[in-house]
Amino acid sequence: MRMINLWRKQKGRTISKGCAHHHQAVLNGALNKAVREGILQQNPMKMLDKREKFQPSPEEREFLTIEELRNLIDIPCANEQVNLCRRGDGEESGCRKPD
Repeated sequence: MRMINLWRKQKGRTISKGCAHHHQAVLNGALNKAVREGILQQNPMKMLDKREKFQPSPEEREFLTIEELRNLIDIPCANEQVNLCRRGDGEESGCRKPD
């Protein structure tokens, strides 16, 4: 829990859970790289108990509705290639076909 509390405070303000999870993932990646390069023998994050690591809860996610997605697609974009892909005219421009 100590590690979580250190991450959750930044200049006296509480950071978001997503930000805390991102910081933890970046630190873990840097430590893994240090192990691969022989700087560290092992990643100290692996010595922490699961309860000491930040675990975001899945119920915090919020997804767009179908209507919101349709409205988002209808918003004009300054990038013409994106507009071609949205309309389905972009085969020549390298757009992926939907599955």
